[in-house]
Amino acid sequence: MEYAGVPRLASTTAPDPGHPPPGMPTTARGFFMRGTIRPMPPDTTRTEQAARIRPTFALAVILCFLLAVAAPKLLKASTWYRSTAGEWSVHIRWWIQPIMWLLVVAAGCALLRAIRLRVSPSVAPPVLGLRTGWARAVTGTLFALVCTIPMLALGLLSPLRTDLGDLFYTTAQAGFFEELLFRAFGFGLLVQLGRVRVWPAAILTGAIFGAIHLTAYTPAALQREFVWIAIIALGGTLYAWLFWRWRWNLWVVISLHALMNLWWGIWDLGDNSLGPWAATAARVLTIASAITLTELAAKRERFARHFEHRTMTR
Repeated sequence: MEYAGVPRLASTTAPDPGHPPPGMPTTARGFFMRGTIRPMPPDTTRTEQAARIRPTFALAVILCFLLAVAAPKLLKASTWYRSTAGEWSVHIRWWIQPIMWLLVVAAGCALLRAIRLRVSPSVAPPVLGLRTGWARAVTGTLFALVCTIPMLALGLLSPLRTDLGDLFYTTAQAGFFEELLFRAFGFGLLVQLGRVRVWPAAILTGAIFGAIHLTAYTPAALQREFVWIAIIALGGTLYAWLFWRWRWNLWVVISLHALMNLWWGIWDLGDNSLGPWAATAARVLTIASAITLTELAAKRERFARHFEHRTMTR
């Protein structure tokens, strides 16, 4: 009981070791022993749970990825497709594969999200690299334009192609949907959710990327087109590295892929005034420019926020 004019004495009760002393913010993390603040023991439950679920994520990504790659091939090899596709518009035939890819990617992302929320909500949601903000998207597009200048310059010394009816499908459509499936979904989710190392994931998806460009899946076709397929696979691996290095900015590889195809589609780069070797040299210079400019820009403080600085072998 308090009496008028008599000040209340401070409590001399020892602080409860399990609770913060009076005046200490309730949001303070720590436990109190003998009047001192000590850090809470590390909560390893979430870390262990995330580690256990990673193989499940990796398996789900690989299965969805292989389904997306195989489904259009199986459809086009079916008797029904071969007997009826000739009656369809060429535009419909061009859109079959991208639409099937998009449906599988959407279903795969929904499945992975359900697994993540049900089993391990603490796992950070992955990114596909499309919603980067307009500034990073424009930066990636300008970067790709600068890198492909060697191919553009060679195009000005080459004859124009006469048939440009499929130019949209071989440039914009191929650049967007192939990068969405192979780099954003296949490679990106393997690294982000499955925690697969960058190089193995890049090489795996790059090899499959090269394989889908085979004209026929026979030993003779593989022997005949092996060098060309190997070059495409190497390019797919490079695209994966750029996607990772640019901190999951998919517009970098979409633009680079589309512009390389665009210059090749507008001009016949193999028939130029410098000789047949110039087309290969232009592609090599484009790839070398992408690697060199990326590393130079990553070292500039002004552009550092655009790049990933962690090791590739994590």
